[in-house]
Amino acid sequence: MAKIVNNRDKGAQEMPKFSCPKIHRQNLTLNRSKVKIVLSFIIIFGFIPLINACGTRRFPLKTKLSIPAHHIEVGMVLMEKGKLDDAEREFKMALEERPTAVKAYVGLALVSAKKGDKKMAWQYLKIAQDLIRDDEDKLSVFVGKIRLSDLLYSSEVFPIAKDAFNEVMVIRPGYAPACFYMAKVYEHAFMFKEAESLLNGVLKSKNSLILQAYNELDKLEKIQKAQPITLLGKEIGLKDKVTRAEMAALLTHELKLSQILEVIQAPRIILKDIGNQRFKEEIRSIVPLKIKGLSATADGYFDPDRIITRACFCQIAQSVLLKLTDIQFDFKKLRSPYKDLKAKQPYYGACMLCLIKGIITSRGKDKFEPLMPISGADILLGLKRLREVARLR
Repeated sequence: MAKIVNNRDKGAQEMPKFSCPKIHRQNLTLNRSKVKIVLSFIIIFGFIPLINACGTRRFPLKTKLSIPAHHIEVGMVLMEKGKLDDAEREFKMALEERPTAVKAYVGLALVSAKKGDKKMAWQYLKIAQDLIRDDEDKLSVFVGKIRLSDLLYSSEVFPIAKDAFNEVMVIRPGYAPACFYMAKVYEHAFMFKEAESLLNGVLKSKNSLILQAYNELDKLEKIQKAQPITLLGKEIGLKDKVTRAEMAALLTHELKLSQILEVIQAPRIILKDIGNQRFKEEIRSIVPLKIKGLSATADGYFDPDRIITRACFCQIAQSVLLKLTDIQFDFKKLRSPYKDLKAKQPYYGACMLCLIKGIITSRGKDKFEPLMPISGADILLGLKRLREVARLR
């Protein structure tokens, strides 16, 4: 009898002719330790490029945004935010891409001026002027001259700003940036009417300086309403923040406080941190008066550069009123209308007194912002009202 062979068994015993003998099931069985070694090599050498990619680069990665215009724009934004070192880096990156970028040199000039390096600022602007090729470059350089004159103001640079402004008006009449910064130069020269005229022109055109122009007009209005009696009063009135040294100068020259109040006999304090101060004599005349908020420590430190806050100004005004008048007040039982001004705060009574007497005003319907800096213009208005309350001439 013929032997019948099951096709299934036959397929199991013999490899089909079309199959590759190397891909046999037995040949696919690998040692597990070898698999681990192979995978380890793959992981190690596969992640090395990723680690290098995540590491710190010696040179900035260049992308489609690595163009001079982008770096200059970013640099200007950073500069306005006060990040001067970052802004300087962006301007220099723009110059790496295009060594003749006029706006980048103007940006470096402005950064140098903000850092107080007057010589370097004008050098950068001179380089920018030598690279001028078209009207846009001219506008950048001329506006740069006006801005440097604002940042580094002196009577010598006023004609430079004026000439640059006239050049801009020939190229582009009514150009908002030139009008705005020239208005600030006029402010330094106490030519407030001319400044107001230019700022009103800025408000009539569509530009990014409208809000700043409005704030400048508000400041000028306050200063003129306060009617400071000295040029120093006008100068400090233009500042957005006022230091303790400048506050001492205002009390000395605007209120004549050291001439009105009798100095309490006390051991003379040797002040150790006012040696290089512009207003060191004014500080020496105010400290013996024991004005709260403007006194020195027992070991002779005045901290002249500390910024005056709204609450601190109220304490100073309260202290002056107590010395000049017989005013009596107790506001502990009076409920504060402001969420950020509470009776438990040490300056609460002083702030409420100044609010009631009109020496200071609130910053909104429900905010007083006691710890925010007070501007020079607001201080001048407060001192004018203080003179009226104390009946000083």
